Amino acid sequence: MTRSSLWSSFRWIARYADRSAERLAWLAALLVVSVIIPMFDSYGLKVTVDAMAALDRQGMVKGIVMVVGAFLAESLIAGANTKLRVSLMESAALNQRRRLVDNTMSIPMLAFDRIPRGDVISRITSDAGEASRIFTSVWYLCDISLKAVSASVFMLFLNWRVGVLVLAGNVIVVALTRRLNVSMPEKAKAHRDSLGRTSARALNILEGRRVIKAFLAKDQMERWFRSQTSETYAAEMDVARLVSWNEFCTYIFAFVPMAAAFGYGGYLAAIGLESLGGILAVLRLTDYIGPLAGLNRWL
Repeated sequence: MTRSSLWSSFRWIARYADRSAERLAWLAALLVVSVIIPMFDSYGLKVTVDAMAALDRQGMVKGIVMVVGAFLAESLIAGANTKLRVSLMESAALNQRRRLVDNTMSIPMLAFDRIPRGDVISRITSDAGEASRIFTSVWYLCDISLKAVSASVFMLFLNWRVGVLVLAGNVIVVALTRRLNVSMPEKAKAHRDSLGRTSARALNILEGRRVIKAFLAKDQMERWFRSQTSETYAAEMDVARLVSWNEFCTYIFAFVPMAAAFGYGGYLAAIGLESLGGILAVLRLTDYIGPLAGLNRWL
């Protein structure tokens, strides 16, 4: 994801989507509200466990209400933002298709016939696909980052010793995963370009099949198309191997915050410097920090 592609995708959304500013404002508001969910969730867990240990019925009910409320709020926010994102992209794609059809119908048939139809179809679908991919990546990037920052700040408030250790581990994890993803944009771009060429050539060959038969060029076209599909397959396998390796390393690195919180937090609980509820709350916060290990996949 480059800066130019990012801004071009947002310009595409603003140009074609209905009420784009209003929907983007609602999405931003949902992001801000979701920041407080890790705090309520983990604090409710802490209150519940500590109240159970102290046989405090009122405190236990209060903690359970906070945990359930955080779960319901997160579910509602997730459903609302998914509906908004899907409707925004569908609106933009629909309006783009309508404008393209209207403009195409006004082109003289002679001029239209000079345009390879495979290229036309590729151009129609490429903007919508790329903008949707980039917009979804930006959304997850913001969601993961904001929740991780919120969880980190609240972790420092609950127990600064464990919080500092977990944050130090996350810095190392993000740096390592960043190095793993250095070559991903280049390989992904090569695969998309090769796939686009294959699609365009296939459609153009179908359009010109009568000419190919007339000039007995069928074998030549088959060899030409086979070489193109082999190139696309090789590019796809390069991306698949890199993605598989990155996913494996990401899941391994995602356990680092939890391991740090569990090990050092358990030690503090054993010597009496922290309650069991506090340690479980810190462990719950690592669920929001752990996705930082896979942050670079959205870049």
